[in-house]
Amino acid sequence: WTAAVNLQPTIPKSDRLLAQTLTSLSIASRLRLGFGCLLVLMIGIAAGGLWSLHTVNQQMRAITGPGAAKAKRVNTMLETVGALGIQSRSAAMLNEIDGQQAQAQIAAARKSLQDYQQHQAALAKLFASADTTPEQQQLLSDIEALAQKARPEMETALKAIEDGDTVSATLTLMTRAAPAESAWRAKLAELIERQNQLNAASAEQAERLQGQARGLGAGLVAVAALLGWWIARRITASITLPIGRAVVVAERIA
Repeated sequence: WTAAVNLQPTIPKSDRLLAQTLTSLSIASRLRLGFGCLLVLMIGIAAGGLWSLHTVNQQMRAITGPGAAKAKRVNTMLETVGALGIQSRSAAMLNEIDGQQAQAQIAAARKSLQDYQQHQAALAKLFASADTTPEQQQLLSDIEALAQKARPEMETALKAIEDGDTVSATLTLMTRAAPAESAWRAKLAELIERQNQLNAASAEQAERLQGQARGLGAGLVAVAALLGWWIARRITASITLPIGRAVVVAERIA
């Protein structure tokens, strides 16, 4: 028994409480505890990975979903306003030369006005259903106000062209419609630039989150490996040390 008592210091003092706790368990219980701890670590790694993927997916969805839809819609609106200006001025220039072509341009301009109204309504719905900054809301309000100001001038000019009053139509387009159209287009371009900035910021955040996810995954794997090694070492020691002491005692008794 003296030899057995002298063997007790082989267990470090810092681990004595853990060793005593593990020793009080059966071998099957120790193995279950070890595998259970490893399973918890694996679940932690999987949960961390899934959380990271979910966060990155949200950012990418914001870019490719509502963000892309808004940018596409505003670009279409800007193109429509540009086409409207070209069509109305072309109608005025062609009215004295080719009446048929002038009428075709008038019809195209009126269709552009209708298309623009549809695009503007669709954009307003997008802004209402998706995350929108106060700055974007203000820009949309300014655009709607400018559209309401420019539309009657465009329609007045188109009506004058139909009536054969090319001079009056040209004056309306140049003095009243053109300034409103210029401001209209500028606000649309500003909204496009703002949306592009938001999309770029979302893309940058997604890249940053991907880097954080990789770091988190690597950290969790490292922690799991270290804890797994430590748990395996402690459980193995709790089994082998008592057996080793028993063997030494048996050899000395023999």
